[in-house]
Amino acid sequence: MKNYKYIILGGGTAAGYAADEFVKQGVATDELCIVSKETTLPPDRPPFSKDYLREEMEPSEFLINDEDFYSQKGIDVLLKTQVTGIDLANKLLELDSGEQLGYEYLLIATGATPRNLGIPGASNENVFYLRDRQDADKIIEKAKKIEKALVIGGQFIGTEVAASLSQLGLDVTFVYPDQAPMSNFNVKELGEYFINLFKKNNVTLIPGTKVKSLEGNPEVTKAILENGQTIETEMVVAGIGVTPNTALFEGSEMKIDDGIIVNEYCETSVENVYAAGDVARFPDAFYGHTRRIEHWDNAFQMGQHAAKVITGYLEPYNYLPFFFSDVFDLSYEFYGDVSRAQNYIIRGNIDEGDFSILWTEGDLIIAGFFTASRPEEEKEKTIEYIKNKTFINQKVLADTDAPFGEDVI
Repeated sequence: MKNYKYIILGGGTAAGYAADEFVKQGVATDELCIVSKETTLPPDRPPFSKDYLREEMEPSEFLINDEDFYSQKGIDVLLKTQVTGIDLANKLLELDSGEQLGYEYLLIATGATPRNLGIPGASNENVFYLRDRQDADKIIEKAKKIEKALVIGGQFIGTEVAASLSQLGLDVTFVYPDQAPMSNFNVKELGEYFINLFKKNNVTLIPGTKVKSLEGNPEVTKAILENGQTIETEMVVAGIGVTPNTALFEGSEMKIDDGIIVNEYCETSVENVYAAGDVARFPDAFYGHTRRIEHWDNAFQMGQHAAKVITGYLEPYNYLPFFFSDVFDLSYEFYGDVSRAQNYIIRGNIDEGDFSILWTEGDLIIAGFFTASRPEEEKEKTIEYIKNKTFINQKVLADTDAPFGEDVI
């Protein structure tokens, strides 16, 4: 049995950036091991639904660090390795090889798994779920041989994949349960903007329904929708959310509730065990509740922060939710949480794609959406006002022609 001072369990973004931070904090040779069921070294995942899926990026470009980094820093990386059991009391991991690994500190970065459609035909050969490079490679390979694709799910992954497949030249049908893509923002005008964006790029939209069944064997040839429509297709890609990978810890003393519960220092309920990334539910310092975030930036930031805490940097993880995406020629960033919003204000020209959206609760800005063409000061001030809970003048804010700055306070 081999013992390590630090073990990172998982091989995604949080794991990769945690390893990077461990090195910066001076972890010695042979003190750190990454145990991952993945087939590749820790990657940055965003390109899988965008640049990489469109074959605009080489595989080496999305790796956080190459193989030489890990070998030169004395980090053991066990790929294609499944952990079959864990003994938290004795600090042991049991591997599918039969080997055991001991640790002093464990960082759980197991991420999440895409939800299965759970309908007849959902496991057929040409039904895909996108999470890692292998998934992306299978979609790319299939896309080269076909003309028609069906994309299911109207949020981040669905919109990105539908756009990318369309840019590859496929005839794409996009089915989603709400009346517009990205409905979680709860902005009618934004939903209409996305509808027009997809229509302009010749994507067929079918809103307000779900797929009832997928027919054909071994490959799907058509989808039956709940509204009665039948869609012919040669490939299906579903992006309907993910489930945190907590199964290994179910039934243990570790607290789990739609993710592993951690405190403001990324500590779990088990001593010397930490969690970061998609699998972790953490206290939100800005909005006053716990949350679990399924996006690259949180995995990046939280993985780094957990490694710092483990090596002695005792500072709370104060993270403002941040998301970014690219859909056709639209690049945007979003900060905050709209769940308590009472009002929103659109600045700029949404029809031309040069706009921002600010959500308010009373006299506080609580979230902001910015296209790439918006002034940097507008975004920076919004982030500052959200973090500092700065009271703003709603009338001044509503004057969308006025510069955005100190005058709104």
